[in-house]
Amino acid sequence: QVPKAQGGDFTGLLFSVWGLRGATAIKADLQASNNNMSSLMQERDQLKTNLTEMTKGRDQLKTSLTEMTKGRDQLKTSLTEMTEERDQLKTSLTVMTKERDHLKTNLNEMTKENNKLLSLYKKSEFACFTLNLFFVTDSPCPTGWNIFRCSCYFLYEGSGSWTKGRQDCRDRGADLVVIDSDEEQSFLSEFTNMNTWIGLSDRDKEGTWKWVDGTPLTVKYWSAPQPDNGNGDPQFGEEDCVHIREAGTSSWNDLSCEASLPWVCEKSHAQKNKETAY
Repeated sequence: QVPKAQGGDFTGLLFSVWGLRGATAIKADLQASNNNMSSLMQERDQLKTNLTEMTKGRDQLKTSLTEMTKGRDQLKTSLTEMTEERDQLKTSLTVMTKERDHLKTNLNEMTKENNKLLSLYKKSEFACFTLNLFFVTDSPCPTGWNIFRCSCYFLYEGSGSWTKGRQDCRDRGADLVVIDSDEEQSFLSEFTNMNTWIGLSDRDKEGTWKWVDGTPLTVKYWSAPQPDNGNGDPQFGEEDCVHIREAGTSSWNDLSCEASLPWVCEKSHAQKNKETAY
């Protein structure tokens, strides 16, 4: 038999060995757990880092998408504006095309009318030439009148207002001269050789010049910088009547209708009468 005391020691020893082995195993397990925990924490931190980077990337993509959306909207707005501008240009082009066609039509009509007038003028010139031949020994104009083409001209060398001059011309069966060609202007410059009233004024409406026969002013021979209406100087008053100056092709000047000047009367051959100048 084993002594009792010795049996108890063996059992204690056995438990001690088992305890030591258990503690070692537990320690190993704890170490393994710690290692696993450390790995998991590293993995977690890496995942958090990845999540942060992905969040930044997502935010950048959202920002880029927003900018691209704005850019797209701006392009759509620009496209709309360009489309509207194109439509306006097309409308303007249509209007201008119609206006051009209208002007071309007017030009064609005016060309035809001009050709007719030119034809009539040539016939009139021929008629004047024939009439002048007929009056080789007897002038087609009254005594004291000068002939130029189809008209007779009388220079009154006294003086008076524009209205007085016109009335005098009417009393002679004529009117103040109407100038409608370069040749007539040149003739009158030589014929008068002095400041002389002609039949042009803007008495009815300032700036709208008309001849005594009612025709508007087309052929102009103003002396620069006329007409100036007296430059607004009160001492000159309203300058609504026109006289031809002493010499030069461009020799017209506007003057107060009350100024005192000689005048030129004009009438056609058909208005010839037997009165003489006085």
